[in-house]
Amino acid sequence: MSERVSVKEYFDRHAADYERWHRKNRYYYDSLRQWFRFIIPSRARLFELGCGDGNLCESLDPSACGGIDLSRTLVDKARARLPSGKWIAGDAGDDLPDEKFDYVIGSDFLGYVEDIQGVLERVRGLCHARTRLVLTKLNPFWNVPMRMAAFFKFAQPRAYANWLNLDQTRRLLALADFDVIRSGKFLLFPFNIPFLSALINRYVARLPLIWRLCAVEYIIARTRPPAGAEATPSVTVVIPARNESGNILPALERMPKFPGPLEIILVEGHSTDDTWAKIQEAASQPWPFAVSCLHQDGKGKGDAVRKGFAAATGDLLMILDADLTVPPEVLPRFYKALANRSADYVQGTRLVYPMEDEAMRPLNWIGNKCFGFILSILLGQRFSDTLCGTKCLWRDHYQQLAAGRSYFGDFDPFGDFDLIFGSAKLNFKMQEVPVHYKKRTYGETNIHRIRDGWLLVRMCWFAAKKLYFI
Repeated sequence: MSERVSVKEYFDRHAADYERWHRKNRYYYDSLRQWFRFIIPSRARLFELGCGDGNLCESLDPSACGGIDLSRTLVDKARARLPSGKWIAGDAGDDLPDEKFDYVIGSDFLGYVEDIQGVLERVRGLCHARTRLVLTKLNPFWNVPMRMAAFFKFAQPRAYANWLNLDQTRRLLALADFDVIRSGKFLLFPFNIPFLSALINRYVARLPLIWRLCAVEYIIARTRPPAGAEATPSVTVVIPARNESGNILPALERMPKFPGPLEIILVEGHSTDDTWAKIQEAASQPWPFAVSCLHQDGKGKGDAVRKGFAAATGDLLMILDADLTVPPEVLPRFYKALANRSADYVQGTRLVYPMEDEAMRPLNWIGNKCFGFILSILLGQRFSDTLCGTKCLWRDHYQQLAAGRSYFGDFDPFGDFDLIFGSAKLNFKMQEVPVHYKKRTYGETNIHRIRDGWLLVRMCWFAAKKLYFI
């Protein structure tokens, strides 16, 4: 008898006890549902691999859903639970539907698959360019404890076909042409002891070394773009400007060409010099691209960026600081990283190439390095320079980010972390582009060492609460 058939028989045999085991281990399954709800926004189009009775799908409030499971008994229960879903009793290696979904998920699915690479290659057919594949699995370290728990009737017996660690899973995803966005572990103590379980799983489980012992491993991935998949989207460059009179005309004169149409939006923010007059004068001149100007109502760079993005018409949205310390000539590199789908969110890093003298104070450089390291841990993606003002993302991605902004609230007056944290929450693939950082040629810096240093401390704590200790 093949391993695949024995797994099917296992699920058919235990289908009648499926709900009983879920009730008995309610804390474990509630923790899984809570984690998936954090990762996946409501009203998404969702397909579940190893869907069981559809309980997880239902808890995620999808706009459309479906799933596949080897057990016809469990699939019938899923169909009764969510009649509008596309439920399939079959093998994920052979019987997947010809349809695209926003999220493809699998909870403890991979351990029961005999040919993982083959199944993952088939799963690509469920994915469009923006689909996220979200998989959880049991940590192999927990093999023996789970067998012991099953022996003493505390947990459902398992008939795993394999025990993969995270590194092996990442390699198989790469072979199936998936890019891993981030991975990790959670749920150190999968049993319910009031107060103690929450304390352990929210805080202790995130500590260095201890996190390796967590029961649940996860991977979030996206399909890898095919070679030569670069598009030519239009782009809007938003330039917030406060007391930047001498930089307005150079910013437009130095603006490079892009493969797609270009729009420039200049947003003036309560300047004490003649910046607004210079913007209006520059906008009235003929340019090989569209130029418009806005007068800021609120305060802060973050407010200016949001005002500019709300008026933008380009497929890609970019921010260029009006001080021109990041040269406009490098913007096509940001464009290319998004157009060829190397990333979903791109921002500059000033800490790779040598800087011009006086471009950044040594203490600021050290602070940026330290906070970049801390935020890389908290966000689960690599960052070296969190305060570089040059950023770029797709407009429809920004609209998703703005729609979910209530999760964070109005916390960021500068706008840097609003985009970074929002992109991390939505599992965008983030990438840095090295830039040469120049010193100012006009005006005075808006950077204040003490104020901005305190801001970075606050942002690290905010990210820890909202994105790490969850």
